[in-house]
Amino acid sequence: MKKQNDWKYAGGTGVWTEFKNIKTGESTIGSLGKLSEIPDSTNFNCDHYWELLDPHESSIQCQKCRLGKTIIWGIQILRDGKLIQNG
Repeated sequence: MKKQNDWKYAGGTGVWTEFKNIKTGESTIGSLGKLSEIPDSTNFNCDHYWELLDPHESSIQCQKCRLGKTIIWGIQILRDGKLIQNG
C-alpha cells in the first residue's frame, strides 16, 4: 500500500510558506499568542544603557550587551541611557 502525503501547500512564500495537514488541520505556521504576554527573553541580565543610533531614526542599542531595539516615540522616552515608559 502506498503512503499518502497528507501535507498540502496552503500559501505564502519564504519563511511564511505554509503547509497544512488535510487530515488533522495542523499547520506549519504557529501562533505565539499576544506579544504583550510573552516574557522578555532578550534581557540578557544586563543593566541596559541605551543610546540612539541615528538622530533621525528610532533604533537604539545597548552599549553594554549590543542588544538593539526600536523606541516608540511618545510612548517611550530615552533619558540618561534608560528607556522609560511615558504615562
